[in-house]
Amino acid sequence: MVTRERETTSLLAHSVQDNFRGLINTEEEERSHTLAKKTVFGELEVRNVKRLRWVEWVFIIMATVTLLGLLGISIERLVSVHNSFYNFTDSSDSGVTYLGSFQPIGVPGEYGWTDSVGNNDTASDCNIWTCLNNYIFAILLLVNIGFSAVYCYDGILRERPFEMIGFAVGIFIIMVYVIVDYSLEGNQGDIYRLVRLVLVIVLGPQNIVLAFVVQYRMGYLVLNTIGSNQSLTRAYHSRSLLIIIQRFNLQILVNVLVLSWAKAGQFITLWEKVGVPILLVYMMVVSYLGWVTVVWELMPLSVAWFFLVTPGMGFYVYKIANVAVQWKQYEKEYTEYYLNGNPPDVAYFIIDASLILVLCACGLLCVMSTYILMMISTRNFGKGLKTRLPPPCCKNREHELN
Repeated sequence: MVTRERETTSLLAHSVQDNFRGLINTEEEERSHTLAKKTVFGELEVRNVKRLRWVEWVFIIMATVTLLGLLGISIERLVSVHNSFYNFTDSSDSGVTYLGSFQPIGVPGEYGWTDSVGNNDTASDCNIWTCLNNYIFAILLLVNIGFSAVYCYDGILRERPFEMIGFAVGIFIIMVYVIVDYSLEGNQGDIYRLVRLVLVIVLGPQNIVLAFVVQYRMGYLVLNTIGSNQSLTRAYHSRSLLIIIQRFNLQILVNVLVLSWAKAGQFITLWEKVGVPILLVYMMVVSYLGWVTVVWELMPLSVAWFFLVTPGMGFYVYKIANVAVQWKQYEKEYTEYYLNGNPPDVAYFIIDASLILVLCACGLLCVMSTYILMMISTRNFGKGLKTRLPPPCCKNREHELN
């Protein structure tokens, strides 16, 4: 009996020891998934790249190839348009009127567009409209490529599911721009437009699908840092969604600003040329304050934030009303550019106006969503999320818990 009791006690001791070792190994394995990176903002917890799943590596490679391909073509277009832009001089006898104060350099003559020495058929090379539109379009692509890159790599390394959705939306916006551009200007035989179209049609949907697959499989880092507390998880998700929508709102605002300069700047007034860039910088500061508010859980700053974000909503409302009021004038402007029954390579005012309206409507929806998410986030202040996931410049989580 004594021998059996000793054997039982020995087995129990070995079992407890094995379980303890298993817990230690599990904890070490969890920590190996994350690394503390020191930055100017303090320590940021990022994922260990050695522990990325195969589907995430496929996503990173696919996204990198797509973004680099679009980036190269866009830079080439910028250089090409810049070199072609100065081949035209003013012609005062065209008899063409314009909505804005900008007078094009190259103008349609009796048999087509003319350059400084009177040569016709220069529209195939670059006239003022196609030059300016291509230049604006290339800048639009660069803007959205930049935002998409941030969503992609920051979302993967810091496991931000909503940034994966932001990347998918950014790729979709690029696809819309490229498809619309090719449908309007693709008959010019530009090989770069064709390559860009094939690139987004072939790789764009794959990037979107992979982004949602990766987003669906995320959650380990949140579980490792917050735990299984459902209340804290919901608070973290609402906070993360607020931050990403603020960033997406900035992306929309930049798109509206750049797109407004299309068609010789006829979608932007003089005060907008000065005020909108200032508004963009202002909204960047407000977005940063919103991030500080929810990360540091500062209730007084949240009250101020509700008032500070209002100008962004006001601009979207103004822009929608402004484009809607001038809609008939845009239609008239389009018809006035018909020459001998055929339009030269000119503006599709209705297309640009429609894009501006859609972007402003999305921006307005984003601002309204941030209001709601900020109210939800403030209700979760003081419930333990800041302790579990402290601000970057504060001491690390282990010190907080100890």
